[in-house]
This record gives sequence, structure tokens and C-alpha cells, in this order.
Amino acid sequence: MKNNTNQHRSESGFTVIEMIVVVVVVALLAGLVAASWSSWRTSVAQKAVKSDLKVASVAMENAKNFGTGYPTSLPASYKPGKDVTITYMSGSATSYCIRGVSTIVASVVYIINSANSTEPVAGACP
Repeated sequence: MKNNTNQHRSESGFTVIEMIVVVVVVALLAGLVAASWSSWRTSVAQKAVKSDLKVASVAMENAKNFGTGYPTSLPASYKPGKDVTITYMSGSATSYCIRGVSTIVASVVYIINSANSTEPVAGACP
């Protein structure tokens, strides 16, 4: 008869510790990707709003140059881009304030107040 007490059994597979380490590493990578994606999405939304505001501002300037002052609404020549809402907030023949909001990231809001600058800035119209 053979004695089975000295035989070693070899089983392949992962230990519980190895599985926990793998799960933790995957979770950390997923967290980093999610944070980077959110930051990227906000950056893209900011650029889109600023760009559309500049286009709307150029349309306002063109309307002023071919009329008797700034129009009291966005000119028909202005065509909005995707994922951005541009709104005429206030103005007169000598100045205007328009606001741009991202429809993707609602916290992205910029304005152009022609009395101060033609560059988009964060904030609200006076």
C-alpha cells in the first residue's frame, strides 16, 4: 500500500489576496478615467460656448455696421452651434450683452458684454 500523506496536490488559480489586489487596481483605474473624462467634457463645453459666443458677437457687429446700431435680438445671420444655447440678454443701439450656456454641462456659462469686451467671460449680464 502506498502512503498518500507525502503527496502534494498542486491546484492552479488565484488566491483571495490576488483577487482583491486586481479588483482594487481596476477600481483605481476606473476612477482615474472617470475623473479625466469629466474634466475633458467640461473643457470641450467651455470651448464650444466661447466659440459660439464669438460667432454671435461677430453677427452683432455686422448687424451694427450695416444698420443704425446693435440690434435688440440676435441677428438672423447667426446660426447656433450644437450643444450651446446663446441668448440675447439686454442691450441698446450702443451695447449688448449675450449669454452662452452649454446644454451638455449646465454649469458652463459665459457672457459677452460689449460695454466691457468682446471676449467671453464667466459671469452674468448686468
